[in-house]
Amino acid sequence: GHIYYSKKDYDKAIEILSEVVEKADPTSSTYKDALFDMAYSYDLKGEPENAIKMYENALKISPDDLDIMFNMARLHYMQEDYDKAIELFKTILEKNPDDFASNLSTGTALIQQEKYEEAIKYLEKATELKPDNINAWNNLGVAYVRAGKTEEGKAAFDKAEALK
Repeated sequence: GHIYYSKKDYDKAIEILSEVVEKADPTSSTYKDALFDMAYSYDLKGEPENAIKMYENALKISPDDLDIMFNMARLHYMQEDYDKAIELFKTILEKNPDDFASNLSTGTALIQQEKYEEAIKYLEKATELKPDNINAWNNLGVAYVRAGKTEEGKAAFDKAEALK
């Protein structure tokens, strides 16, 4: 499966990985890894619904796997299911509060929901974790401005601009 996956032949990768899933012990890491790789193949193939199903199955076996959670959250975000995305990102942050990508993604999803004050909290954390990340500063600027904090917004946008 990995060979086809690396060659971007996702259909063949999914076919091979499906066979692994059928034959592997459902409690084994091989089974979970095959589900994860199938999910990622579906994701890269542009089939987020199938990817989410595979990630959900993998999460049943390994409920504390933050990589699986993050990928599921990202797919929910891309499908504009912000509630589910935020729920998953926040679960990751409960276990790892210093996860940059989850802080940034939570803040960005909250902007989509027009929850600017809450978004600011996560985006400020993201800029603390990676002070040279332009995207984090830009999103923080958006959240500040939309929350009516024009001065802070301008400062965040200026910081993003200075990093370019």
